[in-house]
Amino acid sequence: MNVRGYARYAEVFSRVYRESGSIEIALEVYETYRAREDLARPKRVDFAQRILQVSASLFCVPPKRILERNRHRDVTSARYVAAWLLSRRRWSTVKIGTLLDLDHSTVLHGLRRVAGDNDLLLAAHKAEQLLELDEDAASSR
Repeated sequence: MNVRGYARYAEVFSRVYRESGSIEIALEVYETYRAREDLARPKRVDFAQRILQVSASLFCVPPKRILERNRHRDVTSARYVAAWLLSRRRWSTVKIGTLLDLDHSTVLHGLRRVAGDNDLLLAAHKAEQLLELDEDAASSR
């Protein structure tokens, strides 16, 4: 929470305390105010998980299969597209490998495959556009 959030809560508490003269009532109103704000705040989806969901959907595989040991073409293609999307967001190959349970050299191989295969590159760009649409929709809320 930032300084403005604390200042807003302090203002609510002090205003209610001034009006009621009771610390118990001021605390109860304060807690209700905070609970209402928590409910109104949109839940943030982990961005890495969203990338896995989008890349898996493009290849019609469940997202959990991307994280499993599986060498089927559809699964590896989805995994490589996910790695490409993460690398575009400045993730290191080691960090991507940790997420996908791969060696960093396998991640590099996947990035080269996406760059060299027009179909995979097209799928990666589609996934990137879907993610941008998600970001725009989340920011407009």
